[in-house]
Amino acid sequence: MKISRSPSAFSLVEVALSLGVAVFGMVTIFGLFPTGLNSNAMSIQQTTAANVLAGIVADLRQTPTAGAIASATSNTINAVSPRLGIDLTQSSIKGYIDESGAPTPGTVTSLLTSSPGANSRYQVNITIINPPSSPPATPTVRTATMATIQISWPAQAPLANAAGSLTSFIALDRN
Repeated sequence: MKISRSPSAFSLVEVALSLGVAVFGMVTIFGLFPTGLNSNAMSIQQTTAANVLAGIVADLRQTPTAGAIASATSNTINAVSPRLGIDLTQSSIKGYIDESGAPTPGTVTSLLTSSPGANSRYQVNITIINPPSSPPATPTVRTATMATIQISWPAQAPLANAAGSLTSFIALDRN
């Protein structure tokens, strides 16, 4: 009696080759996971830093002008931002904030903290260039307070060794 073989079956060699191709593809895909995860984490940090930067810019734009403060009080000019307590009369400010944009440590009401707290995630460096104190020669010429805001992370790292940073330049019309 003769046993006939069915031609529709796979041979052992074909199965081994197809498994080899499948394993090679899976190893390649799994090798890309760490790169994707690192890219995702960096994107989250950059997005959070951009949101924090937007909050600082909004806070600086809400700071009353020197004229409004002088007329409301006894001619004392103290241009301090309402939320973060950034003093616009200083030329350089360094502070630390957490991922929500709040100053750290949590009990401090000003961005002007001298050292990072336990929850500090970002370091903020603000350089302020105030207009000259004498009025311009032409009364129609307006001057502005200019500020450069740089956010870097992690908060404890020096700027040269930061994992990432974001810089923005703003001009505040404070006339």
